[in-house]
Amino acid sequence: MLRLHRVEPGAGLWADRATYPDRLIFHTPEWLNFVAECQRAEPLLATVTDGGQPVGHFTGLLSRRFGVRILGSPMAG
Repeated sequence: MLRLHRVEPGAGLWADRATYPDRLIFHTPEWLNFVAECQRAEPLLATVTDGGQPVGHFTGLLSRRFGVRILGSPMAG
């Protein structure tokens, strides 16, 4: 079963994510900080695990509109 485990952003975490060949500019700390400031959102990073083994990462922004919490993940295009 896939599970998300929220992680705190740190230099080591960003360095690790920068090594993935499918990484987009929209997943960089600079872009997330820019959008977070403009949209009053909170960057959210998580490690995806399957059976306790890391299988990927999730990058998103958490915001609130009209009292509803919205979690969005930047995508290409």
